Amino acid sequence: MTYFGSVYAIGFVLGVVRTVWLEPQLGVLAAVVIEVPVILLASWLVAGFVVQRFAIVSLRCAGSVGILALALLWLAELALSVSLGGSFSGFVDGLFAPASLVGFAAQLVFGAFPLLIVSGRR
Repeated sequence: MTYFGSVYAIGFVLGVVRTVWLEPQLGVLAAVVIEVPVILLASWLVAGFVVQRFAIVSLRCAGSVGILALALLWLAELALSVSLGGSFSGFVDGLFAPASLVGFAAQLVFGAFPLLIVSGRR
């Protein structure tokens, strides 16, 4: 929960910056490509903090943290989309846009970070 919540809060702020300032100037895809390294750096730092703070040493536990955080992220994104007037089918259809595919790839990396950090410390 700590990993998901922290990164989601950072991502929410970055998402506002992206949609308000970057997208109108550069387009959706370019804005996402600029945002992704920033959110991945933040995710890496938060994952490292979580692994250390909660003394996560097993690969199973680290993998579980990443999978849970990723599942919560997807649920939160769906809930936000629907609460803003979207539909489930519209959300799913939007996943196949180029910018969404870049974001999806970054989300998979986000989910893998706890596992990568623990395996790197072994």
